Amino acid sequence: MSLFDDIQSDWKDQSGTLPPPGGTQSIRKRLDYLSRSSRGTAWILVATVAGLMGFFVYLGAFANGTVQLAMGLMLGGLIFRVALEVYGRRRLRHLDPTLPTSAYKDRLQAHYAHRKWVHLVATPIVLVAYWMGFGILLPDFKANLSPGFYTYILISGAVVALGLFWLILSQVLREFRLLRELRQGPRHDEQS
Repeated sequence: MSLFDDIQSDWKDQSGTLPPPGGTQSIRKRLDYLSRSSRGTAWILVATVAGLMGFFVYLGAFANGTVQLAMGLMLGGLIFRVALEVYGRRRLRHLDPTLPTSAYKDRLQAHYAHRKWVHLVATPIVLVAYWMGFGILLPDFKANLSPGFYTYILISGAVVALGLFWLILSQVLREFRLLRELRQGPRHDEQS
């Protein structure tokens, strides 16, 4: 009976926690939410890229070097951000909550660090590039558009910038809160 007691003692002394019943389902739901959120962000960015490209094609402004620079800043930043979202979704898809606790936490830490970098470093750079491109276009808009339409572009640009800032900030805070919960592991009070 001593061998059984030793095995039982070793079992109880294991480091790491086991997920509670239904805990992995709770984790999977959170990971699915992050994946849907990332997919939605990517689609919004792709729609913005398509809209901008359509606008520049409609204007036929490819011959102007200033417009090309502005378009490159605006579209390049957005395409880079789409690529980051696609890469992040792939990483998230390969995050398996049924792994041993330490391996799961390591992978989740890596994903969390990547998302933190995307939100705190890459996204501000993309936004600055986008708004620099928009700012480069403003003198051309002023020279070629009526004063009323130019004022409309300025006001709507400011409203869009504020709305976009609020949307991005709320999404980032929500995602960080969810990633922190996942990093801490499943909650023991959840039963699915």
